[in-house]
Amino acid sequence: MSTSCGDVLAPGACCTVEIRFVPSQRGDRSGSLTVSDGTPVGRYQVHVRGVLVTSTAGNLAAGKPMTASGSVPGFPASNAPDSNTDSYWESANNQFPLWLTVDLGSSASVSRVAFKINPG
Repeated sequence: MSTSCGDVLAPGACCTVEIRFVPSQRGDRSGSLTVSDGTPVGRYQVHVRGVLVTSTAGNLAAGKPMTASGSVPGFPASNAPDSNTDSYWESANNQFPLWLTVDLGSSASVSRVAFKINPG
């Protein structure tokens, strides 16, 4: 989730809240974002809905839980499967051996595994 709201929003001001809803199980899933103005009646909910489908192509690891042998602060394992070379996983202190694991949530046939390195 990212936001331009800050800790306190002035009366009459506006801000943006961007959320990413990624279901972790197959099928129709829902969730909600609750916004409160600090009073008992000032609670607002935004409902989100998504459907997770399996695919035979694409990034099976996207949005899945990742674990690693270690990481540098700011470059956690969760960055690895996002297909964005600007946000990446970096192992701690160039230690070897190192490992990165993804939990796909179910069995999947995999014909190739691709790693992209940061272009910088």
